[in-house]
Amino acid sequence: MQRLFAYAADSNLSAIEETLVADFKEFASKWGVEAVRLRNVKSPPGLEGQPPDWNLGLSVEATNLSTEQLASLVHFISSLAKKHDRDFMLGTWDGATSETELLCIISPASDESWAIESVQMIASHPWSR
Repeated sequence: MQRLFAYAADSNLSAIEETLVADFKEFASKWGVEAVRLRNVKSPPGLEGQPPDWNLGLSVEATNLSTEQLASLVHFISSLAKKHDRDFMLGTWDGATSETELLCIISPASDESWAIESVQMIASHPWSR
């Protein structure tokens, strides 16, 4: 099973964690997609004081998404990037192999046309056919 994820691309989220969780919960409740999961998992610190990985965002079974739902997600993530001045990543996770694939990064500087291109690229991914 392929899952699409949309996570903050940062390991230092302490100052905005509560707001991000609230933003993701609100979007998920209105998105109209079943079985959306909020993920907020911080792994142990890395070697030599490197910050831990922090997976904070949403995941959903990828095959359940229409192009319109993808567009809604990308626009939401784009607005979060601007609101919090952070990069966000969209990618897939394969439940059978535990492999991940990064599909795109949405930064605060990403414009509307770039967001539309991202939706088209994601919608053309093999799991969506």
